[in-house]
Order: sequence, then structure tokens, then C-alpha cells
Amino acid sequence: NASKMLKLQLKEQVAPAMDKVYFAKVAATAAATSQTKVMTAATAYDVVTELAEMLDEAEAPQANRTLFVTPTAYRHIKKNITTNINASKTNDKLLTKGFVGELDSFEVVKVPSKYFPANVAMLAVWEGAIANAPIIDEARIKSDSENISGDLLIGRNKFDTFILDAKKMTIASATTA
Repeated sequence: NASKMLKLQLKEQVAPAMDKVYFAKVAATAAATSQTKVMTAATAYDVVTELAEMLDEAEAPQANRTLFVTPTAYRHIKKNITTNINASKTNDKLLTKGFVGELDSFEVVKVPSKYFPANVAMLAVWEGAIANAPIIDEARIKSDSENISGDLLIGRNKFDTFILDAKKMTIASATTA
């Protein structure tokens, strides 16, 4: 039925497209403000602490910080996530929400590499710096199409991500090169 198809389209097409726009804007902001560190396998955890320090210096609150990581970056910091979490109940709660744990004031979220711009391995974000805005978000069923028999589901989604200028220093990234 139409509602199932709409949900599937939103999940498989719209959400990934929105995520890619979000990550591209966040990475571009970090690069433009020089809030970027270079990460290697050996320095991954140190880079996470440096990203946290950047957000600290920008006076980002400790709450609502997220570290988006590629699967490769996650592999490099995984041992720190599992050994640094003291409360297993907290970790279990985060895992059910799609988070992979907490590390140095960040909730860590693993994201497919193809969603990030080239060479970006981590994005550190304070949520108060960013506004995701659906500009057009509509769906309707058209019953009188000349080209097909039956009903036609039409959906339009237009969206953008906005970085608040006064808070742009609360965004940082780690690159692989």
C-alpha cells in the first residue's frame, strides 16, 4: 500500500540523502574554521580527545555532543569505548538507540563511509550548532493520472542543513590525510 511505499522511500532514499547533506556541511564547516585534526590508526583516541578539547574551548556544553565515525575509525577507537564506559546500563540504553557507546563526552555513532566526504573519518558535533530544516515535505496520492492505471504516490522532499554562525566552532573533524 501507499503508506508502506512512502516509509520505504523515506528510509532508503530520503534519509540517506539528508544525512549526506548534513555530513558534507558539517565537514565543510570544520575545514573552514580549521577545527580539523589528522587521524591515523595509532592516534585515533588522542584525536578524539583533541576534538573534545576543541569543543571545550568553543564553550560547547558537555551534553548533546555526538561523534560520528566511519567503520574504520570506529575499529581504531572501539577498545577505548568499551573500556571507558563505567555504567553498563548506560551503554545498553545507548546501544538500543543506535549509538555504539560513549567516549570522552561524546555519544559515538557509526556511519557508513560513503555518507562522509572523502578523507573524513570523524565528525564531532554539538547539536546546538546545527539546524536541519525540511523545506518541502509532502506526499499525496493522485488518482487521475493519464499515464498509469490506478493511484500514483507523489512525494516531494527538499531539505537543508544550516550551521549557526555563532556556534560554528563547536564542530570539529578528523581526516585521514
